[in-house]
Amino acid sequence: MDLKKEYGTNKKSEVDGVWEDMGGGCKVLIARIGNENYQKVFRRISKPYQNAIRRGTLGNDKAEDLLIQAMADCIVLDWKGLEEDGKAVKFSKEECVRVLKEYKDFRDHVSELANSMEIFRQEMDAEAEKNLKKP
Repeated sequence: MDLKKEYGTNKKSEVDGVWEDMGGGCKVLIARIGNENYQKVFRRISKPYQNAIRRGTLGNDKAEDLLIQAMADCIVLDWKGLEEDGKAVKFSKEECVRVLKEYKDFRDHVSELANSMEIFRQEMDAEAEKNLKKP
């Protein structure tokens, strides 16, 4: 088994994100959970709560708020074609926080994609590059 072929990922894409089709004409630019930016931001925003985290006393609501903030800062980088009640939702970090908080299933879907090795695979990136160069 070749580790690079099986488990190699594009580190740049993990941070810069990849566009994922969410259906209905919506695409979301998603970075990988656990990338270096995510780790830095999560450490920074969770620092005031370290004692509660260590003791296991951090409430679910606060834990969810921290996750949503980190996702809005480093995982959901942009979107196109996202609508609410037939109206376009313009991307901003504030709007991203609101959407991730209000639409749990959307948040879960994005989180699943951000955790997926498949969308960040080097092999797929190399194949896509070849296809772009074909006449």
